[in-house]
Formats: sequence, C-alpha cells, structure tokens
Amino acid sequence: MMREPISQRELERAVVGFESAFVWGLEDLMARAELLEGYNHFTGNPDYIKTDLDRYRTTNVDAIQAVAARWLGKRHRAEIITMPAEKGGK
Repeated sequence: MMREPISQRELERAVVGFESAFVWGLEDLMARAELLEGYNHFTGNPDYIKTDLDRYRTTNVDAIQAVAARWLGKRHRAEIITMPAEKGGK
C-alpha cells in the first residue's frame, strides 16, 4: 500500500508520458486502424479515444491514492518462494 501520495507533478508527468506513448503508437496506419477497430468492438464507439484519454487527464492524486490503498495491499498480492535445486540435482 502506498503510504504517501504521489505529487501533482509526478501525476502530470505520468499523464504526459502516457499520452506521448499513445500518440507515438499511432504513427503506423495499421496501428490506427486496429485501435479504431478495438474501440468499436469493445465500446461500440470507434471515437472512444477521447474518452479513454480523458480518464487519464481527469484523474487526481486522491483517486490514485484510493486505488493504491485498495489494490496494492498485502491482501491483493501473491508471494512466490523459490528454492534452488540441489547441486547436480533437478
């Protein structure tokens, strides 16, 4: 669980980073076509891109903190303990 919230600046940098990666990912014509088709298939609206981007643009630090508190606690994780094989064994 996050004990301290991210700063507004960190949130803004994350949103700009997401938007940049999103836009650069649309450079290829096939990527644009697949994105529109995906939005149309899953939402019924090929122009859902604005709504999708607005989810990131309109979030706030308090919302991020609430989601982190809900989903990043010990209750929602899996711990995997591995043991090395014995020397010469499998």
